[in-house]
Amino acid sequence: MAMNMSMTLCMFVMVVVAATVIDSTQLQEPDLSRMRRSGPADCCRMKECCTDRVNECLQRYSGREDKFVSFCYQEATVTCGSFNEIVGCCYGYQMCMIRVVKPNSLSGAHEACKTVSCGNPCA
Repeated sequence: MAMNMSMTLCMFVMVVVAATVIDSTQLQEPDLSRMRRSGPADCCRMKECCTDRVNECLQRYSGREDKFVSFCYQEATVTCGSFNEIVGCCYGYQMCMIRVVKPNSLSGAHEACKTVSCGNPCA
């Protein structure tokens, strides 16, 4: 009987301590919005950010640019924001780069594709 009383008392103390800790911890509303962190987003700024970030990322993969377009596009979407999960930051640019970029031809492909419409809802 003493063992059961001891266990009950121990559990009661643990619950009280847990409730006190949880109650005293300030809950913060996380600001996860990339749009708010980066300032007001508009189509032109998002496109410029996206194309610049993809280009910078692909420069790290010299000679293998054609293999890393999708990877770099996803990385840019995380950095620049996206209109939705499907479109990303500039879908038209990604599709153009996939078609045009060849190993060691990044600057020409970037120049050719950066003027392509993104296909975004407000582009």
